[in-house]
Amino acid sequence: MVQVVKKDNYAHWLEEERYAKLMGQTKLVMGQILNPLRMYGQEVFVDGAMIELMHLFEVHGKVIRGIDVPIERRRHR
Repeated sequence: MVQVVKKDNYAHWLEEERYAKLMGQTKLVMGQILNPLRMYGQEVFVDGAMIELMHLFEVHGKVIRGIDVPIERRRHR
């Protein structure tokens, strides 16, 4: 039996397990890229930047898939 997949904006969503693995790998690589900043006492900025970049990656993925989400910098108190 052939399964018909409805073509819509959600045709390319990953399964939750694969998505979580991808985001984890992204965070690890980003940490490696930003790690030299930790050697110069910038760890507080690295941690905050990683959180913001992961959020940006999430929003970016949604926009690519057709979900209208504003791309903006989040404000922290």
